[in-house]
Amino acid sequence: LLAASASERDSAHGGSALLSTRSGGGGGRGLQGVHVRHEAPAGRDGRRHRERFDAALLAPLDLLAALVAALVHDAAHPGVNNSFLEASRAEIAVTYNDQAVVQYPTDVADASTVLGWDPKKQKYVGYFRPGHPLTHEIDGSGHHRHIRTVGYAESDDFEHWTPTRIMLAPDDGDRVDHQYQYFTAGICGEFYVGFLMVHKTHDQVWDVFLMSSRDGFHWNWVDRHVPFLGRGEIGTYDAGYLLPSGPIVHDGQIWIYYTGYSGAHAVPPTRISDTIETTIALATLPEDRWTGLLAGPNQARITTRPFTFKGSKLFIDVDASVGEVIPTEVMNFDECEVRAALADPSGGQIEGFTFENSSRVLHSGVHEVSWEGADLSRLQGEPVRLRLDMRNVCLYSIQFVK
Repeated sequence: LLAASASERDSAHGGSALLSTRSGGGGGRGLQGVHVRHEAPAGRDGRRHRERFDAALLAPLDLLAALVAALVHDAAHPGVNNSFLEASRAEIAVTYNDQAVVQYPTDVADASTVLGWDPKKQKYVGYFRPGHPLTHEIDGSGHHRHIRTVGYAESDDFEHWTPTRIMLAPDDGDRVDHQYQYFTAGICGEFYVGFLMVHKTHDQVWDVFLMSSRDGFHWNWVDRHVPFLGRGEIGTYDAGYLLPSGPIVHDGQIWIYYTGYSGAHAVPPTRISDTIETTIALATLPEDRWTGLLAGPNQARITTRPFTFKGSKLFIDVDASVGEVIPTEVMNFDECEVRAALADPSGGQIEGFTFENSSRVLHSGVHEVSWEGADLSRLQGEPVRLRLDMRNVCLYSIQFVK
């Protein structure tokens, strides 16, 4: 009766393209600055619209962030290309058999990202792709070509880093051709939120999956089978893959800047599109609505594990399938309804905090749930279970406040 859901109205699947470079098709370079959703092309006539980019869309801080990202991309680069190192028989070229040698220090390969300063750990954190000999070498060929994985390292000064450790690697839960291309993350409240880009080697594309963590190293899949940021349809600007930044909280929303690429991660990239386009885009979703539990017309019940709380009020954030317009004794097919109850750790009913005494939530938004004649504050510090009976609604968050 319950299913993990990123509600279509609140999902991050809609992006606004801010900047675009384009090749193929009409040729030349274009600039894009209009709202584009994954589900359908922009514009009432069904065509993509292009406009010249207004520089005001990027604030000075945005420009600085882009510059820092470019610098980090080439951190520790020797300043010469692969051909020079190979021709001069440099030590690193000999070690790595002339294979992309400028990208392979001792324990780090390409495609690295950084979280930056972690205030919880009081350290800088980087997610570096592990190089030889940390990761699985493909067929033991000796050419230092490895399955793509995600590593972890820390630093006190952003210059001296701990040895890279493997943090995330494909396992038996993945399709046989899956590799972990990139990983970015951010901190939201007490949790770390991560975006894992899962590369489909056979198709040469990837989607972005949502992960969560309490310590920034051990990660849980929110939904391993449904992408959080999915690719667009063939012919759209992000049909090939997406490269998201970490999440940014801004004015009650989560902002996720990402690079969209219309082609395949292969030579030639035109295997899925005749027009190759690289775009900087923005996806947004309401704050604290990363994912939800969805209940349909049949009543569903959530029962939590035992926990203790501080506060005198309970608030829940929900998205109603259809809000009840006219209160009735008998629910119709599609209207939302949520009631709550509290139980002791063994599941026994707590007097005064029953479903019958609970207020009803009938509309979308953040609502206080209360019980007639009962004082919630008297249960502070006592272990309880929360039960929610729901229908036709998506539940996003539960919070006790003073």
